[in-house]
Amino acid sequence: PGAGDGIQAIKAGLLEIADVFAVNKCDRPGAEQAVRQLSLLLEMEHKESTDWFVPVIQTNALDGTGLTNLRSSIDSHQAHLKTAGELGKRRADYLKAALREALRAAINERVESYIEGPSGARLLESLDDGGLPFDVARLLLEKQFTQK
Repeated sequence: PGAGDGIQAIKAGLLEIADVFAVNKCDRPGAEQAVRQLSLLLEMEHKESTDWFVPVIQTNALDGTGLTNLRSSIDSHQAHLKTAGELGKRRADYLKAALREALRAAINERVESYIEGPSGARLLESLDDGGLPFDVARLLLEKQFTQK
């Protein structure tokens, strides 16, 4: 609270992805204003295609204020997703994204290791001295990493 939270949420793209908001440290000055701003922004951003209105819950992690309401809102959202038939789709989307990210990380690690190794040094040298066109180098690397 008190640090332009609504603007920060917009900048971070949180309005589009969050299903429940928790404004922590609700005992601090500016917390009520942060909740009002966030609620107003969410109201303006509400998509007609959904009947879920994103709640803004005030919490204080130090003394537990609002945690029961937060848990209740999360449970309500999960029930909403089940009823709307969206829970399975969201889980599948999450798993696909997680697999893609894990694969990207593994591939990046292999590519970096290759490029930093002796074979990569030779390839880079051939590129640098003009003896090998970039597209040919890319194709060689593709072949290196797609062989079975």
